[in-house]
Amino acid sequence: MTTRTAIVCDDDRTLVKIMEFVLQKKGFEVRLADNGQVALQLLGEAVPGLMFLDLEMPKKDGLAVLAELQAT
Repeated sequence: MTTRTAIVCDDDRTLVKIMEFVLQKKGFEVRLADNGQVALQLLGEAVPGLMFLDLEMPKKDGLAVLAELQAT
């Protein structure tokens, strides 16, 4: 089975751990970010097949991340 990559970006640690567990069970390699800045750094390292973004986070929220991705 090929490993697929997912990025989970949320500042709620409990939700992140649940999503990480479920995605790993489905065969994803999960990369975690607690704010949008970290998510953008992870995107610079590899393009994920799946990405979850929280809309309200410190430093850079999910909508700001989407706007930045759209601008590139």
